[in-house]
Amino acid sequence: MQIYFKIIYIKFYIFLHVSRFFFFTLYYKESPTMNHSAETRPAGAVKTLVVEDVAFSFRWASPGKFTMGSPETEPRRRRNEILRDVTFESGFWILATPVTQRQFMLTKKRNPAAFCSTGSFRRRVVDLDTSEFPIDNVSWDAAAIYCRKLSQKLRKAKEPFYFDLPTEQEWEYACRAGTSTAYYNGLNPNIVDKH
Repeated sequence: MQIYFKIIYIKFYIFLHVSRFFFFTLYYKESPTMNHSAETRPAGAVKTLVVEDVAFSFRWASPGKFTMGSPETEPRRRRNEILRDVTFESGFWILATPVTQRQFMLTKKRNPAAFCSTGSFRRRVVDLDTSEFPIDNVSWDAAAIYCRKLSQKLRKAKEPFYFDLPTEQEWEYACRAGTSTAYYNGLNPNIVDKH
């Protein structure tokens, strides 16, 4: 639901990577009412947004089309990964890294991360500065609240932006980054599993 659609010009997205812990990735998208000369910027262009002295570095996902899903012959394919064509008339910005604990703490007093000095896995991060670690252990509801609170901070600063949750299509398009294979290196899951 786009609450601020009448007064906001750039849209931010957050995606939750479903695993044992949730990880955020921020997005923002320029409004269709803005100057579309930006559509000619190169894919991967960098833009930094600073909120209360905390930097968010974004990469540009150019307008284009891709085939979402997986072919039936792809290893590890799930039944719901049906192939379908998706087209993006406008590009959007995606955070270059998952949301860090420092970025998440812009809206919180207590760090919910399991991998921090007070988290359930604190023994694994003893004497480490976890502020640049990805935020984890965050629910979908907490992500939505984070988006809303960051949007409020930006409105107070008179910035034409807001945060939101992305569509599955936007997430997959950004992750694929122009590739059509299951993995960035082709179809070899063994290399991915080593990282």
